[in-house]
Amino acid sequence: GELAQADHLMGGRLELGVGRGAFKYEFDRYGVKVEDSRDIFDESLALLERLLSESDVSSDTDAYRFPPLTITPRPLQRPLPPVWIAAVTPDAIYHTARRGYHVMTTPLRSSFEDAKVQAESYHRGRSESVNPASAQRLGMLRMAYVARDRADVQEKLEFAAQNDRCHHNVRTTDGAVTLGMIQGTESGRSMSEIEDALIIGSADQCLEKVAAYAQLGIDEFIVNMGFGASHADVMCSLETFADKVMPHFTAAGKREHAKSP
Repeated sequence: GELAQADHLMGGRLELGVGRGAFKYEFDRYGVKVEDSRDIFDESLALLERLLSESDVSSDTDAYRFPPLTITPRPLQRPLPPVWIAAVTPDAIYHTARRGYHVMTTPLRSSFEDAKVQAESYHRGRSESVNPASAQRLGMLRMAYVARDRADVQEKLEFAAQNDRCHHNVRTTDGAVTLGMIQGTESGRSMSEIEDALIIGSADQCLEKVAAYAQLGIDEFIVNMGFGASHADVMCSLETFADKVMPHFTAAGKREHAKSP
């Protein structure tokens, strides 16, 4: 009901993003077994889609048991708002695209080659989609920062490396968390590997890296600049990115870029 109301308030612009979760630490706190999460997610999503698109929906399963009900208001978009599913592994991306959903993914702090594999998995699934006429989209998130100088690059790489260590902890262990703060464990990635993988550097360096992603058939390229830098630094990076990088990826910018040597 809240989603349907939001769709009306937004004039039919709501897009719904869903995911089954990522970390054992979180599942443990909710009392859910990780190995059960796929079945729970699939059941929950199917029921949510029915509630948004049908009337007098009922359910009689172990997870959801209720008599017929109809949410009000009905969504403005029919049969329901677009659904994006978060997926990271190539196999999950392929099957999500094959089922006809929009895909949101990220290579995290791994290499461009891993991002390429993710994009290829999406396009392979998209080519076999159950709904080939739909306008499916691929979104990809990368950490990015346009730096002022080399010292600024180095400082932001330290933030990215700490982020990598924390993420490695919760992805590979039960999760070491103290007073709400994730403790870092070494991921095995060197500082140079992290720098090569992420979009961190001068405006020209960031432009060169983004240009490589533009060749992967990504529809929505999302940059995360808030991974430890101050608000002032993030705003400066955003402004420089908008001024020096983004114009090259408008329709006109692409034409001009193609003409340059």
